[in-house]
Amino acid sequence: MQIPDKLKLYVNGPHGINMGTRGPDLKPEYARALGSRFVDDQHIKVFFDGPSAGRTLENLKDNGMASVILCSLENYESYQFKGKSLSVYPANTEEQQLIANYLEDINVLLVNVGFPDQGMYKYPRSSMMTLVMEVEEIFEQTPKAGTGQKVFT
Repeated sequence: MQIPDKLKLYVNGPHGINMGTRGPDLKPEYARALGSRFVDDQHIKVFFDGPSAGRTLENLKDNGMASVILCSLENYESYQFKGKSLSVYPANTEEQQLIANYLEDINVLLVNVGFPDQGMYKYPRSSMMTLVMEVEEIFEQTPKAGTGQKVFT
């Protein structure tokens, strides 16, 4: 699947980001992500805190399947990216800076919708990880008629 041009830019924006995985017993696991980046026409990166991600790392090693939902805090435009893990590793210096930039940008948006200033900075991020994900499907998740439709290029 080729990621549509509109979504290449969207992935880089400051959004609410949630990641889901599942284990061999089909039990789901949730992890909060702290930023994402467009890599190329088929791949994105997602940044998350390893220690607070529960079984996420185990699930990615087990089956590699992941679902990432990005939601705009300004208008609730939302997309779900489904695919498989190509690699998971400790975030490098450049990625740590992207995470810091995400926290600054998302803080501004959160304050604008009534959250306390600097509140997002309290979210666990002691050992940030990078997931490189091959995107296989994208679904629109914006709350409106037609939600759940596949997004095609």
